[in-house]
Amino acid sequence: MSYAIIGLGKIGTAIAQAFAHQGIEVAVAGRRPVDALAAQIGPSLIPLRVEDAVKADVVILAMPFAAHREIARAAESWQGKIVIDATNAFGVPSEELGGLPSTAAIAKVLLGAKVVKAFNHLLADVLAQGPTTPQGGAAGRVSL
Repeated sequence: MSYAIIGLGKIGTAIAQAFAHQGIEVAVAGRRPVDALAAQIGPSLIPLRVEDAVKADVVILAMPFAAHREIARAAESWQGKIVIDATNAFGVPSEELGGLPSTAAIAKVLLGAKVVKAFNHLLADVLAQGPTTPQGGAAGRVSL
């Protein structure tokens, strides 16, 4: 199974670090070059163009919500892909969402993809810390 993260802002970087800590290869891409940040995070991150990263089996959307239509056009087909939506639609008028939750609006343009919402319920710095025990201590690295 292949993985890609589109967007290396705070959330995308935290997710990329979890992959890197486990030594799992993951493609990373963004609207701006991500080569330097990917190299800084770890050798299991493969910087690609968005058009190439969306070919992965599992695509994590960690870019601004407004870019979802552009990302949708980057893939020839979304059929059978798993898409993890980590975007936030803060400030997006409900009319623009067609009365749908933001993830449903994204799923509507990613025809054939299985879309699930994840990761955006935590602040990026909390996500970057990895899991903790009920006593508040670190439980080790996030397993992906």
